[in-house]
Amino acid sequence: MSKDAQKQQQQEQDEAENIKTIKRSVITLRLAIFVDTANMFMLLPNYAIMADSTANPESFASTHPFNFASATYFIPMTALFGVAIASLLTGSISDRIGRKPVILFCLAGSTLGSIAKWFCRRSFWLFCAANFVNGLLSGSLPVALAYLSDIFPDEEAMQREFSLASACYVLGQGGGTIFAVAMYPLGLFAPLWLGAGCMFAVCCLCFQYLIDPKELSCGNGKEPNEENDHDDEEIEERWEEDFLPPVIDKIVPYLIIIGGIVNTFGSRALYPLCVAPLAFNVFYKDYTVNGEPPILSLRVYQLLLVFIPFMVVPSALVAPVLYRKIGYGITCILGNIFTGVLTIVLIMITKITPQNTWTAVGFAAALHIGFPLSALSHLTTSPMLDIISPDNKKGFFQGIYATSLNLTFAVAPLCLGLLSDATSIYTALWVGAGITFSAAFINAPLLLKHEFQPSQGDSIDKRSFGQSAMMASFVG
Repeated sequence: MSKDAQKQQQQEQDEAENIKTIKRSVITLRLAIFVDTANMFMLLPNYAIMADSTANPESFASTHPFNFASATYFIPMTALFGVAIASLLTGSISDRIGRKPVILFCLAGSTLGSIAKWFCRRSFWLFCAANFVNGLLSGSLPVALAYLSDIFPDEEAMQREFSLASACYVLGQGGGTIFAVAMYPLGLFAPLWLGAGCMFAVCCLCFQYLIDPKELSCGNGKEPNEENDHDDEEIEERWEEDFLPPVIDKIVPYLIIIGGIVNTFGSRALYPLCVAPLAFNVFYKDYTVNGEPPILSLRVYQLLLVFIPFMVVPSALVAPVLYRKIGYGITCILGNIFTGVLTIVLIMITKITPQNTWTAVGFAAALHIGFPLSALSHLTTSPMLDIISPDNKKGFFQGIYATSLNLTFAVAPLCLGLLSDATSIYTALWVGAGITFSAAFINAPLLLKHEFQPSQGDSIDKRSFGQSAMMASFVG
């Protein structure tokens, strides 16, 4: 065999080994996304039970100074604040020291955080403090998405991997809530040990099989540092001259972000407030405080929370069709309106007297059938930002939106919960519905933008659409 043939054969073997290594690494990363998300949502169905001192022997004895509704949402808010802070830092840190070390640190931190939360379970404030630290040690998801961008320079392959990562995220949300319901007989906080064990296992797998992108050519023939460098200052100088769209486009990205934030704030009245405290009170607590058998048991109530994340899947399937048929702007506004209308429908169902099993079934059916329609607005925001933003500002605007959304996720339920405790749950829900309708008003000018009009072409950026799917499932 000639030297050239031997060299070619060696190159083919190296390429095959490289592909095999990348495939194993990406599969490990998908598993990490699933497990990390499941661990994050492992206690979600139990928050309302934790905040009600009479619901379970392990419930917090006191949540002072919060009452039931505000305490229910202060618990997840502490974690979300930590996640929001971590998301601001982990991406830039991973740019400097590498993706793998940051991912490993986040996974190990979540493992220890789950254990710490179990030991702090006797005190509301200690648990919330541990929850915040756990969130602060999280933040692996943004780094995982950056990892995929590094590994797959080909746009089509990267979009496919982002879609699969979105699927792992949604499945992780549903899986976490299912684990919580299944382990409820073992205790409110028992899922923390399952989460810690799974996190430790996936951390070991990532240590063994996750390859840092800097160690691979990734099929593009160049190491990441060999790419043509751009002079950031020169790009910044050319921003005003070459990249900036017409005057209205300076405003539109911020208008989209503001509309998305307002819609997210109002949609927290639909979910989770319509489930807890509304459904929890109407179908369970209002009966148990009077010594009567409840319409829904705690196990059945928990099941209301299990399938909501999966309701984003129908939305994700129908959204691209709507973009082509009626456009992004109308799809977004319809999602805003559907959210407000569904909130009002659920309010009306709980006003029916007397309540019985059939009204509870109607409530659950309306929530699950209507939620995919309400999620359309969340799915639309990131693709619209991607369409309207100049290439060198897409990451900037997407980053602003993601950070603002994380903070809204954290603050909105607590604000509505405090309003509920101070007035009534129905007042908080009507306010939330009104806020979602105002989001439709804010988004109305988007109908005038030709970029958001119906198009028969497939111009959807699947990467930003995948990010929107994860955000929409997070709303669920």
